[in-house]
Amino acid sequence: HVSRLVDVFFPPICCCCGGRLMSHERHVCTNCLASWPKTTYPSVGDNALARLFWGVMPICSATAVYVYNPGDILASTIHAMKYGHDASLCHFAGRLMAADPLCASLLSTADVLVPIPLTENRQKERGYNQSRELCVGIATVFHLDICETLLARKSFSKSQTRLTAMERQENVRGTFSLISAEGVRGKHIVLVDDIITTGATMRECLLQLRDIPDIRISILAFAKTEG
Repeated sequence: HVSRLVDVFFPPICCCCGGRLMSHERHVCTNCLASWPKTTYPSVGDNALARLFWGVMPICSATAVYVYNPGDILASTIHAMKYGHDASLCHFAGRLMAADPLCASLLSTADVLVPIPLTENRQKERGYNQSRELCVGIATVFHLDICETLLARKSFSKSQTRLTAMERQENVRGTFSLISAEGVRGKHIVLVDDIITTGATMRECLLQLRDIPDIRISILAFAKTEG
């Protein structure tokens, strides 16, 4: 009853358009959700995202659900996921990822979800790691373990937004370290991030993991920039 009263005086609104949500809607209204541009990858083995990592180390598969374009309606949601202090929005996004057919096929053979880590200071600033909270949402559907003891982020590089692909890679060089490979040897792990642009951050993580025996790695993102 209390929650109903709260909804009357403080009705939940869509984080994209600001309109009032219907009783069956959560975080994003149906119209906005339908307008988010989806990727059209033919498979999880060969697509625009997977090709970013060819030559770094063999990966099993890779996919992203949505196409990211700065300034569009989806971009505002990703900004809210990072800075909105609402982990439940990330959980919602994670469940959307799990419901995507290509993501589901990738996750069906996975053993462990590994979120891309933040530095301790950045995580305190945001209140949570949005990649980890995406994993929480995915895990509610696929019941996979989440491993946060594999990688650490030693330093936070400056914003990647205005950097070229080469500058992005240099910007993140050496920012990650391997903590412990216990629990992932012989496993199929899925590295999870909210958005991938050039793949520089993810490549730096892969370099830390390439010497772990019998590891299989896939990559999953909520969104990938166009191109």
